[in-house]
Amino acid sequence: MARPPDILILDVGLPDVSGWDVLKAARAEPLLDGMTVIMLTGRTDAASFERAEAGGADRYLVKPFRPAELRRVVLDTLHDAPTPTV
Repeated sequence: MARPPDILILDVGLPDVSGWDVLKAARAEPLLDGMTVIMLTGRTDAASFERAEAGGADRYLVKPFRPAELRRVVLDTLHDAPTPTV
């Protein structure tokens, strides 16, 4: 991977693999250290929110969402992220 992504927008309900498993794998991958993970899901229960937080998700947005809200969160997250060293 030439340059890791800055942000992963991740749904919990993926067709072939759990979003929880993707989050766990992403957080375990040293090349992705510092990448922001935004969970975007229809799950509104406290257990899912807590699981996302414990798994290392940076933000948690619930569907349905407004595109402007997602855009704001992404831009805020990118703005607040530390500048990567090359």
